[in-house]
Amino acid sequence: MGLSAFCLIRMADGSEKYARDLAVGDAVFDPVSGTAASVTAVFDGPGVGMIGIETEHGGVIHVTGDHPIHTEAGAVRAEQVRVGDRLRVEGGVAACGAAGAVPGDFKVHDVRGEGLGGLLANGVMVGI
Repeated sequence: MGLSAFCLIRMADGSEKYARDLAVGDAVFDPVSGTAASVTAVFDGPGVGMIGIETEHGGVIHVTGDHPIHTEAGAVRAEQVRVGDRLRVEGGVAACGAAGAVPGDFKVHDVRGEGLGGLLANGVMVGI
């Protein structure tokens, strides 16, 4: 699982940081709990099977196909997201406007945190 290095992650103080720049000890915003969570581990590796997901408002994320994406119906793997699915986003929900495989070589990043249930990545709620 992983996020593109250039996904902007919402931090606990409201700022944003690229996924590639997250470090142990960073305080990220957890949209599941609505609170701050501390990053306890950071992982990176090759991005195999990347999926691009675009919301109806133009927000785009690139994640591995197995990365969890939060929808109104619950969390699903990114590779299962279809046009029209209602994605949980910052401030509510937005329809998926486009989804599909993204060619190319990517470096991906993922984090873990004590009690961390999710992240806001480019405004889209993703699992960890």
